[in-house]
Amino acid sequence: MLLTGEGEWTVPEGVIRAKCVLIGAGTGGAAGTNGNSGATVSLHYQGGTGTWTAGPGARGTGGIGGEAGQGGKIFEIEIMLAPGAKITYHAFPGGIAGQSGGAPGATGEDTTFGAYSSASGELMPTGYADGMTGDIYGAKGIDGIDGGDGGTGASSGGAGGTGEDVLSWTGGTGNTGWSGPSTQPTGTASIGGGGGSGAAYGENGKDSTGTGYVSSISGGANGANAHPHPANSDTSYGAGGSGGNGGGGGGGSGQLRLTVTTSSESSGLTAPGGTGGIRSVARDGAPGCVVIYF
Repeated sequence: MLLTGEGEWTVPEGVIRAKCVLIGAGTGGAAGTNGNSGATVSLHYQGGTGTWTAGPGARGTGGIGGEAGQGGKIFEIEIMLAPGAKITYHAFPGGIAGQSGGAPGATGEDTTFGAYSSASGELMPTGYADGMTGDIYGAKGIDGIDGGDGGTGASSGGAGGTGEDVLSWTGGTGNTGWSGPSTQPTGTASIGGGGGSGAAYGENGKDSTGTGYVSSISGGANGANAHPHPANSDTSYGAGGSGGNGGGGGGGSGQLRLTVTTSSESSGLTAPGGTGGIRSVARDGAPGCVVIYF
């Protein structure tokens, strides 16, 4: 028999002995963190002739996955019973998941059954297996997965780096650099390709796109947004919440190189780094329960 929530259990007729398993509420999973943005590169020309360079930009690192919440404590006891007696029980909701980047989840409360409490039990990372149904109670949740790092921006004229894969999700590819004449100021310019972004759990990284012309500079790609782990099922009472998954890192911007042969007015070029991807939510712990065998 499975008891959830709170109430009174009446001992059935003919039952004088039972094995009771008290399973506390699971702890919420810790929040993951957003991916970090790739570095932006800016070049400022203030007159004169010569060659100026800036960059390339560093890649953004992927966000960190949050730690899974522990399952509730599990306490097993055999007790003598009186038919018709009423026993009060309380099985509380699970702990709330961490809300801000990297924040831990709240600890789940203990389950009580009459004078007994799951606080007297112990943690079982793999949970308690119900021999009658095969259901698993009180297991630790699933740890969050780190986001992949973005690709590094390339030296002038080269192709940007590829972002890191995460499990089966692939990182984005960098775009091709560009070299050609510059009319304002007069001379030549070259731009390295921006890096592709890192993948995240549930989403591929993004490719760095664009032509890379001086008039329309393309930087690193934005990081992939993480998707959450599936929620606990109704049969996973006492399970810890899954940690949040980290967002993918943004791609770094390519190197800017400008050679001026005829002095002209001041000007500036900027190649933006990719924005880091957004972390996924963590999951709350599952509520506690009491399992009775008689």
